[in-house]
Amino acid sequence: EHSLMALAFNGGTNVITGLATGGLPDGSVDQDTLASSVNTITYSDLYRLTSDFDGNADPITSNWERADSSDSGYVGGVAAPSSGVFSFPVTGIWRVDLNAYFASLNHENPWPTYYIKATTDNSNYSTVATNSNSVYDATDAWQYCSCAMHGILDVTNVSNVKVRVVAVNDGNSSSVRTRGSSTENLTYITFTRLGAT
Repeated sequence: EHSLMALAFNGGTNVITGLATGGLPDGSVDQDTLASSVNTITYSDLYRLTSDFDGNADPITSNWERADSSDSGYVGGVAAPSSGVFSFPVTGIWRVDLNAYFASLNHENPWPTYYIKATTDNSNYSTVATNSNSVYDATDAWQYCSCAMHGILDVTNVSNVKVRVVAVNDGNSSSVRTRGSSTENLTYITFTRLGAT
């Protein structure tokens, strides 16, 4: 029995289809076996913060929108958050990525920290991923920086497993501005279903 690692190309997107067994003796591919091995992405979505805010947010409750630029797209779709809480449409193994883009005013050297937090009981949240960064400049002007993080969640129950984004500024919080835009991805979160739970 032959084996073949297949890489399918779909509209310019590479999809690793896994290890297909049952290749034919002449080296060609058993199409039925190959088709059954395909594990494509069925859910992928991105929400971005549409406007700036200053200081702390636990969670970031408003101004989230699905990216809607002319070149944006999504598969399946995740519902818009309710009071900053994102729910999952189906069970599965989900990857959640957060990019936070922020500005620091003057030379107060604040240290903002961003979190992806999740609950498995629709009540108590714990940290899945966190990152922080700092910008220091001795001039009286806004300085810009970003930080990124991701986590992989086992969503076994769509009523109980949920996610929210938290911003905590450990220094002078009034001098930190989390950036958002309705036309480009500055601070944003993505959801990708990798497979079944």
